Amino acid sequence: MPGIHAATGNVVQLLSALAERDGWSTTTEIGDACDIHRDTARKILAELATWAWVLHDDSAGQDRWRLGTALPELAVAYQARLVLRARALAAEAAEISRGVELAQAAVRP
Repeated sequence: MPGIHAATGNVVQLLSALAERDGWSTTTEIGDACDIHRDTARKILAELATWAWVLHDDSAGQDRWRLGTALPELAVAYQARLVLRARALAAEAAEISRGVELAQAAVRP
């Protein structure tokens, strides 16, 4: 990915790989899917887990990962802001249309 810092590219790749999978994936599976060394993948995923962007499970004696809850929450909050902005724009457009209608009615004979 030209023009993108390698670490940022790795994060995007790892999150994208997890998004494409159903359920849990091992560090090796995710690292291989992204062509990222598993130790690097583990470090990045562990950091993302601290922010709940991914979930971590090592109960089976092996690190496993999946998308966490923070990203969907962030997406829903952003979508709600977009809906509010769209409603405000629609109200503004209706107000402008009403003004145009009033102006046209005033100049009609």
